[in-house]
Amino acid sequence: MIINRLELENFLSYRKAQLEFPPGSIAIVGENGAGKSTLLDAIYFALFRDAGRGSLASLIKRGSSKAFVSLEFQVDGKRYVVARDIRRSGRKRVSTSARLYKIVGSEKKLVAYSPSQVDEEIRRLLSMDKQMFLTTVYVRQGEIARLLDVDPRQRKNLVTRLLG
Repeated sequence: MIINRLELENFLSYRKAQLEFPPGSIAIVGENGAGKSTLLDAIYFALFRDAGRGSLASLIKRGSSKAFVSLEFQVDGKRYVVARDIRRSGRKRVSTSARLYKIVGSEKKLVAYSPSQVDEEIRRLLSMDKQMFLTTVYVRQGEIARLLDVDPRQRKNLVTRLLG
């Protein structure tokens, strides 16, 4: 998977942000609290409809009633956009919506249009679920020990699944 573009609105500490990711390796640097981890949290939410840390409601910027994330990415040379939002409807109630588009030329063609359909299609496209993603691709700050603590058999299974 190659990430091309990320757009956020009222997501954690970001009111609004748009980032283009150039080809190749990139580094996201900044002071503590600058929002680097939030960008990774947004990518994780866009792909897997999960907060990772805390509840979905905790992803909505304080003072807002909804948050939005759009992620453009490539898999096997094909471009996709996943767009998700979270809406607060009461003190602890939240709802989500999702759309997954395939980009063909300059057009976006709808592939999946509900959170569960998008979840399933993302798993199929990436050939991994959120647990595999967290264990093999994205290790959050302070969690590298989790990968090291997995018993050798589990680690082998994860690597085998990742490599197909």
